[in-house]
Amino acid sequence: MSGNESEQRDQLREALLTELKSTGQLKQIEASLWQSFFRLLRHPTTPPPLSAQSQLINELVRQYLANSGYLATAEVLISETGLDKKETDPTFLSELFNLPSVPSTDTPAPPLLSLLVLGALKEDTLMNPK
Repeated sequence: MSGNESEQRDQLREALLTELKSTGQLKQIEASLWQSFFRLLRHPTTPPPLSAQSQLINELVRQYLANSGYLATAEVLISETGLDKKETDPTFLSELFNLPSVPSTDTPAPPLLSLLVLGALKEDTLMNPK
């Protein structure tokens, strides 16, 4: 291979990486590779059934990851736990955990997991003042 061909290949590779990064596709590809990797390590073709409690916890974690921009990590979580691709309705989860409903506005609502942690911290401060 001549030096020119090698240089062209390097430029093409760099252009492709730049495009994949700018469109967010690189993270999706990486998540897919991690999913395949973990699937190979685990051997089972389907994840074991989860308890209702574990499903709720995983859903709260998934929502937190997605709201925080950790989309590739959320995709791996979905793959490993067998969560449904469609998120559970946040209103249902808010009611289940007795959290205030966040009115729909242009700003995204905080993840429910964050609200649960905030509530726990407030209760701890009220119960154990320093």
